[in-house]
Amino acid sequence: MKNIDPRFIRAEERINQTFTSLLQKKEFNSISIKEITEGAKVNRSTFYAHYQDKKNLLDTIIEKSLIERLNNVVVYDSKKYPSEFLWSILLVLTKYIEDISSEWGIGFLSVIPFVDTMIRSVLSEFLLKTLVQSKELIEDQQFNFLTAISLSSSLFSIVREAHIRELDLKQNKQAILDIITDPLAMN
Repeated sequence: MKNIDPRFIRAEERINQTFTSLLQKKEFNSISIKEITEGAKVNRSTFYAHYQDKKNLLDTIIEKSLIERLNNVVVYDSKKYPSEFLWSILLVLTKYIEDISSEWGIGFLSVIPFVDTMIRSVLSEFLLKTLVQSKELIEDQQFNFLTAISLSSSLFSIVREAHIRELDLKQNKQAILDIITDPLAMN
């Protein structure tokens, strides 16, 4: 593994911290690269050595932080305990959305479409990887991909709507799991 210059890592951390700090006070479109670089005490070329643009910065922050949290999800035997595995993902996503909406303040509402897209992408990759590791896949790669996409969309939609409507998922755990695992079996 190649050694990474600690200055490079520190610059990236300062850029990330400055950006999230600016999101607390401003909407995404109102934040300029100049504000980020001045706050992080780096020049524009340093910013562009790390990120293509603000959107790439946001995507990277979401991806890294969500993957870190998802990697802490206990992977249950998916045949015996699919509900518990899905429930643990729901709890991680719920906490993640609560944390970033609180941390990013005013800016959170302005990045919801980006957050939505990035979370679905990261989550579908995580689910597909989990299915591969648990050997729960069938031969049809497209079916496996669509299964991961469908699950990620369902899980995140539930979390997003619960957050918007300020609903407590824990009060309806079994009903929610029933909807996810067998959506046509609703009473």
